[in-house]
Amino acid sequence: MYRLLFTCIALFISLSSNAQQYSLENATQTENGYKLYIAPLKFGNYVDDPITLVISAISKINGWKIQSQTDSSITAMLDNYKGNDVVVRIDIAGNSIHFVPVSDRRVDCSKSADKCAVKREHYERWLNNLRRHVSKNIYQLALVDAQKSQ
Repeated sequence: MYRLLFTCIALFISLSSNAQQYSLENATQTENGYKLYIAPLKFGNYVDDPITLVISAISKINGWKIQSQTDSSITAMLDNYKGNDVVVRIDIAGNSIHFVPVSDRRVDCSKSADKCAVKREHYERWLNNLRRHVSKNIYQLALVDAQKSQ
């Protein structure tokens, strides 16, 4: 029991120290005065198939669908969710997962693109929710790996 607790604490400290390597400029991207969290999610050798991990996370979130998929990226779409479309590309490179915003617009808007943008607070919440689900799957695999090493 103590060994599992120690392993979990060590994993948490390791993840925390990785997060501290990013400066605020690297962790956020300013877009129209709003900040989007863009730091990649890091994972270890305990993740055998990161594509399956991301697909599993997308399938658990209400409204998100997979638009396209390759060996190293997935394009996910929040299709007509509360009258909004949001598209995000999720790239997997090495031992990290990057979330790249592609597009966002209100479905019922026929004006110019800059006037049809999704409200930033909704946009940020939906992207962070997607990141959180992927991160949760990574964390669960890390715990399973820690239990195996006992």
